[in-house]
Amino acid sequence: MSIRIITAMTEDRLIGNGHDLPWKIPEELKFFKLMTINQTLIMGSNTLESVGHLLPNRANIILSKRPQEYFDIYGECTVFDDFDAAVQFAKTLTKDIYVCGGANVYKQALEKDYIHEMIVSIIQKKCAGDVYFPEFLSLGWMAKEIIYETESFITKRYVK
Repeated sequence: MSIRIITAMTEDRLIGNGHDLPWKIPEELKFFKLMTINQTLIMGSNTLESVGHLLPNRANIILSKRPQEYFDIYGECTVFDDFDAAVQFAKTLTKDIYVCGGANVYKQALEKDYIHEMIVSIIQKKCAGDVYFPEFLSLGWMAKEIIYETESFITKRYVK
């Protein structure tokens, strides 16, 4: 079982436009699904609300200060207000764990010693937006290999 970040961003680390993705690339969403299907996801409440539903065939763990009851409208998910507690619970599910947004959740994940891998799809166009992935290269992250490539995006595996 591994714990990794999975995200898509532009070259300048843009990941969002308000609560929406700044691009529409169905193939990148299919890649995300392929990587995360039957696995465990940890996401913030804003990410869940922007998607509008839990992601099927995955264990959905939500980080939020809001109570569990607030999220029961979405279906079966588990809510934690602490990143470490969410990860400890996720480990009990014995599946790979993917941290999938948003910016604040990524920031918390990057600060933890148990995240040693990131799967990052670099979007190959300029987009408008206002939400950015935290700066990570200065923290010792290095691109190890390209694992998927299209005209629209290049997915790299980063390690620390």
